[in-house]
Amino acid sequence: MRVGLLWVALLGPDSSAPPRPQAPIVETVDIRWSAPEACPGRTQFVEAIEELVGHRLHLSADAEIVVDGRITPSEHDHVLRLEMRSRSGTLVRELHQARCGELVAAGSLVVVAQLSAIAAPSPATPLDPSDELEAPAEPAKVALPPPRDHPLLAPSTAPSTPRESEPPAPMPAQPRSS
Repeated sequence: MRVGLLWVALLGPDSSAPPRPQAPIVETVDIRWSAPEACPGRTQFVEAIEELVGHRLHLSADAEIVVDGRITPSEHDHVLRLEMRSRSGTLVRELHQARCGELVAAGSLVVVAQLSAIAAPSPATPLDPSDELEAPAEPAKVALPPPRDHPLLAPSTAPSTPRESEPPAPMPAQPRSS
């Protein structure tokens, strides 16, 4: 189930849906990658990220944001250790999956979410808790139309106290074959 959700997230909505607005994203990043020979390489990881953001990234060793991904096999699965460093700090995530390709998909989602968070504008002015807030206005009173003739809206004719239901009748005995 998790893999299916990852693919839906990677592939996005169906093509008939209107395009969704893209979140701001950091354009320049240094992506470092290490994985066993049988696993997808750095190129596939970068392509998975670019697919999610909808355009190519500018890759530079001088970037202020560094993504370091390392896949290592463990006893029962593979582990992706993602470390993202920027001015705002370091984020470390460990993901576990049976197959390396699933780690590339999941890891690209983590990277895009973090890049979007880094690029998002900060709030203009934080609220000062000492500022006095105005009381909310009194809500407007609206007259509702009378109920229509609908079985669910009609007054109930059922008794107000619940009745105990009778237990179901026993099943007839089945003849045994010898």
